[in-house]
Amino acid sequence: MYEQLQEELRKQDAVRDLASVWNTLTPLDARTEGRPAEMLDSFCVSKGITKAALAAQEARIRLMGRGPDVFLAFPGYGTYRGRETVTAIKYRNLGNGRRLAEAGSTFGHANVIGNHSSLDYFVCEGETDACRIWDLLGQEVAIMVLPAGALAFKRKWFDYIPRGATLYLCHDADEAGDAGAAKVARVVGNTVRVRPPLKDWGMWPGTREEFIAIVKEARGHLNHRVQMMSDWRRRLEEERAGDRDPVRLGYGGLDANLRGISDGQVLGIAARTNVGKTWMLSSIVDNIAVADFGQLILSLEMPGLEWAERQWAINDGVSTSEIENRVKTGPQATEAFDRRYRHTAVCDRPLRLDELPHICAETRALLTVPLRVLFIDYLGLLLAQGKDAYERTSTIGRGLKQLAKEEQVAIIVAMQLNRAAGDGSGEVTLEMMRDSGVIEESMDFLLGCWRPNFNNTGPDVMRVKVLKNRKGKGGGRIDLTFHQPSMKVIEVPVRKAS
Repeated sequence: MYEQLQEELRKQDAVRDLASVWNTLTPLDARTEGRPAEMLDSFCVSKGITKAALAAQEARIRLMGRGPDVFLAFPGYGTYRGRETVTAIKYRNLGNGRRLAEAGSTFGHANVIGNHSSLDYFVCEGETDACRIWDLLGQEVAIMVLPAGALAFKRKWFDYIPRGATLYLCHDADEAGDAGAAKVARVVGNTVRVRPPLKDWGMWPGTREEFIAIVKEARGHLNHRVQMMSDWRRRLEEERAGDRDPVRLGYGGLDANLRGISDGQVLGIAARTNVGKTWMLSSIVDNIAVADFGQLILSLEMPGLEWAERQWAINDGVSTSEIENRVKTGPQATEAFDRRYRHTAVCDRPLRLDELPHICAETRALLTVPLRVLFIDYLGLLLAQGKDAYERTSTIGRGLKQLAKEEQVAIIVAMQLNRAAGDGSGEVTLEMMRDSGVIEESMDFLLGCWRPNFNNTGPDVMRVKVLKNRKGKGGGRIDLTFHQPSMKVIEVPVRKAS
């Protein structure tokens, strides 16, 4: 039955209003007698649940066939023509356990019972497990029922969970349950795996106190906000030993100075317009694309198609106009490009600061590797609340640092300098940061970029100075140049004295 539901979930094109069907079914609080009542009582005993728990899920009775067969029915809700209604009905035969769904069922969101405002959300594979946990914890927590088994999953089902809530993943103790719980944990975050001692919670005969003890033990594996120094020391060992390397830019001179951008850190690349900071971002994306982790580009200024064209040009070592000409002539060999950027995602939509956790979650759902680095081009186009530019920029500065820590990613963000930087040919200083000193405070690393020969003859060099370095001294500088014709930003080799 779950295979059928998963297939329905994949279709999800046309939503039907099934309220008229649902209203013909018999509520559990109505008078149920005879064989249906006996079968319902027997089912509850076999699963260790109560009829009150079934009623909390709005379960109803349906009789079908000549027997007739007795089915438990559970509603699924969604939006139809702008209003919330029953858009799915799941059935369970109380005689043989067979499951099926009403034709045309679509699941707009997962069903939640209990205390919706709780910060403890227990996620279950099915209705009977949800009943079992409801009987154990009552109205104290929220209990979410996945509508189509362990592996069927939509990120939007979790969007209305209160911020800061902990998700207790109570999936079955089998391969599918473990895989489903891991999938939710990768995408949603702040989760605790609560594995049933037996295959599922309906088979487990434990008490409320025993269940709470299992949950408390499982919480020991949660990534707590407060950790002992020894825990941080172990995480430091993981990073320094290479188990979770910091993100390196691919420029030896800079990487030696900065020693990599770790999870939770923010690097700002500041320059005037047309100095080449977006080309530098694209080049860093190319440098680290082969790493076994995911990267997300937020192209707030440039359309995603243009970013892809630049990345393609860098990959093939040709100009963007050459890429355009190639595309016009017909299909191209793109295997190398697709292979190199298989862990790279791009979003070119206008975004608010508070949307970024959801964008990270969407990206994780697409990746098969961990998301480790987020590129933003550029900071001035990220939307945030504030009465003026200073307040908005301050909010963004603090918000990016918080996002990096909460999402456990490195953030690399391009920034515009103020007019004191002139035409982009003069040396960059911290005083040239636009709008807010909070930006300087919230960044772990700041790079200032300028092109000293911008308006003169001589080599076209982008000079990069380390203005702030959380891991060491500032002041170091390197020279980069533009590889022709692709415009990839590469490091100028340092000549050794003869």
